[in-house]
Amino acid sequence: MKKTVFLIAATLFFASNHLFAQIEKGRTLIAISSALGNNGGDTGLSFASTKTKSDDFESDGTNGFNFNLSPRLGYFVTNDLVVGLELTYSFLRFENPGLQGFGGSETKSNQYSGGPFIRYYFKGEKIRPIIEGGLSFGRTNDTIEGGNPVDGGDLEFSSNLFSFGGGAGLAVSLGNHVSFDALLVYLNSQVKPADNNDNNLRSIVSSFSLRLGFSIYLGKSTKQRVDDNRG
Repeated sequence: MKKTVFLIAATLFFASNHLFAQIEKGRTLIAISSALGNNGGDTGLSFASTKTKSDDFESDGTNGFNFNLSPRLGYFVTNDLVVGLELTYSFLRFENPGLQGFGGSETKSNQYSGGPFIRYYFKGEKIRPIIEGGLSFGRTNDTIEGGNPVDGGDLEFSSNLFSFGGGAGLAVSLGNHVSFDALLVYLNSQVKPADNNDNNLRSIVSSFSLRLGFSIYLGKSTKQRVDDNRG
């Protein structure tokens, strides 16, 4: 039994040492991640319940659900440096009894965005420090159930989204072609109503989050493709 455990551990150790040899010019990056603890509403997968209390008062509980997912596709333009495109989908649902006098009982928000990113890998074996940055453009569609003050129907509106940010963290090898990534990310987001916004009303949110995800490294390096062509 001890021998089997040792062989498995040794195999994983040596396999992980080969992963970061894959981070060379000409390779492809496929990644997926989710952000946790982002005050801007991009909160990974989470549930929340909120109550307001005083010595002689307690409100009904307000429940919320949040989810986001960010797939990526990138290309190593040189060793250790990848550029590509990131797409993000976020869903937010929360209760809002009596929101601003509208009487709405629930708000649902769907957010779609995308834009370029860049990431750099510092030298290392099983663990490599990484830094990255990017920006994105998108749209948010919100629905307040029963929030229309005229007829009591649903109130729907859309907003334009622009965000930029960056982060730093670690990529940890999990095998020949896979890493687990953890980064502390700063994000600045601006949301503007899409219609009837002559005075340029906008909401600006600055936030920090922990982004967790996995990256897959595919393809041959430029050197390998040249050698194959010569052969």
